Amino acid sequence: MNVLSIVGSPIKNGVTEKLVDELTKGIASKNDKVEINKLFLQRQEIKPCFACQTCQKLFNDKCVIEDDMADNYPKILAADVLVFATPIYWWNVSAQTKLFIDRMYALLHKDDVSNFAGKKVILINTYGGERPNSGPKIVDRMFQDMCKYLNMDLVATVAVYTGKNSEEEVQEAMEHLFDLGAKL
Repeated sequence: MNVLSIVGSPIKNGVTEKLVDELTKGIASKNDKVEINKLFLQRQEIKPCFACQTCQKLFNDKCVIEDDMADNYPKILAADVLVFATPIYWWNVSAQTKLFIDRMYALLHKDDVSNFAGKKVILINTYGGERPNSGPKIVDRMFQDMCKYLNMDLVATVAVYTGKNSEEEVQEAMEHLFDLGAKL
């Protein structure tokens, strides 16, 4: 099994990344032959899509933009499981996560979703705003629609409140994610 974790938080070793690490520890605990890769998007230079459509004309699984996304394409293609982890900013994914998702377009070939079909997706999002907060629902819906279109299996969505007095909730989420990973 090949797992690619995409961490869209700008905070290295923050709660979002620690949740991802618990999930991948769970995966590794039950899978001898697992390869786990983690992308920390804040440290990558990923430019916005130019909408030039060259990727859709050439069908070569890459983009004409020369940045760090070029190294990410083979990792996406090799992954059996994609873990997207993002804080919720302004009721949606972080800018880093959105850039990454938009640039995945280069792997789509005129509505041929074969580069994505069958991949499992796990979504982890963190939020610190008021409760109730519609951000987790909005992000979950975006991933439901994306996965349905690309024939990927959205295995789980875990939204974790990280605001005031959230230590117990975060700990429970870490335990849940470890168990989820162990069952994957």
